[in-house]
Amino acid sequence: MCTREHLERMDKEDIINLFLSQNGNVTKEIFVDNNGVEETCFGCPTIFEFSDIDGDNYCFWLRGGSWVLENNTGDVTICFGHADQGIDGVCSWNDAKRMMSKEGCIICE
Repeated sequence: MCTREHLERMDKEDIINLFLSQNGNVTKEIFVDNNGVEETCFGCPTIFEFSDIDGDNYCFWLRGGSWVLENNTGDVTICFGHADQGIDGVCSWNDAKRMMSKEGCIICE
């Protein structure tokens, strides 16, 4: 569960998604390590790479109106979905977190 400190840094929509996801829809809760998130490709696809506090590495891809969060080798899909309306191949990290939270994958920083 996200700590109070994490919740204070989340926007209202993310908190609502977190609350809704606590009713059985959470597939994964990821606590990002202190190294943060690196955007390694800036559009078509947008790619964000990061590690969690346990040392597991993740990669978020957005391309053609769909996105996926995978482990760093691409052999395990954590969650996936269709991009929000108006988002096709370029998004911000906050957009990515919002889309993942709608599918039950909560990112805590």
